[in-house]
Amino acid sequence: MESEREPEGQSGHNRDWGLGITLFIENLPSRMQWKGLWHLFARHGEVKRAFIAKKLSRGGKRFSFVRFGMESDASRAMERLNGFSVYGYRLTVKLANHYKWRVSGKHYHDQINKGVDSLRQPRNN
Repeated sequence: MESEREPEGQSGHNRDWGLGITLFIENLPSRMQWKGLWHLFARHGEVKRAFIAKKLSRGGKRFSFVRFGMESDASRAMERLNGFSVYGYRLTVKLANHYKWRVSGKHYHDQINKGVDSLRQPRNN
């Protein structure tokens, strides 16, 4: 089942994900619902949206998208949760390049901002 979380006060008719940075998460366990995904990622910053696709990725794995309002929050979540194990499933977390999904008979598209190249650069700590 497709599931999506919208912040309070937003109309279901306007599902524009707005500005922010979106992460692609792959290899989600079937037991994980959007609330669990939301809470897991909210530990690392302010989550704007969370979406779990009902179809599988090209690799046959369950996947989702999580949008953060701030680049620093997305970067922190990506660094801390890539490789994190949930119910025995090791998550893959990376920047979403482009995605499209179907909700209520309409197609919605989103592209990450061009200014996120800094997230793709390796960090020297």
